[in-house]
Amino acid sequence: MGVMIFMEKLKMNINKKDDHRYLDDKDKFLKLSFDVLDKYFPEGYEQFLDFYIRIDSDQNKNKFLKIASFYKYLVVDGRFMNVARLRATMLPVQLWGLLGDKSILSD
Repeated sequence: MGVMIFMEKLKMNINKKDDHRYLDDKDKFLKLSFDVLDKYFPEGYEQFLDFYIRIDSDQNKNKFLKIASFYKYLVVDGRFMNVARLRATMLPVQLWGLLGDKSILSD
């Protein structure tokens, strides 16, 4: 029974039309997109909007907003950490041996 419910949900997701969440909230995502792409539009936000308006379909506009916002969140604003270095600074020296491969602490 549980498998049947799962398959129905899967079928609904496959048959679902494109998700337009970015286009639906375009004012928010246009601002985020411009934040990361402003250097390519020396005349400012109006030039950026002219570019955006010329994108040929709603599906492509949605993809543009999605990709630009992902770029902002994951690359521009992203915070990445070296987990091995974090472990080394958080654990007392006596516990380092319990981590296994000590070479991860030396980079």
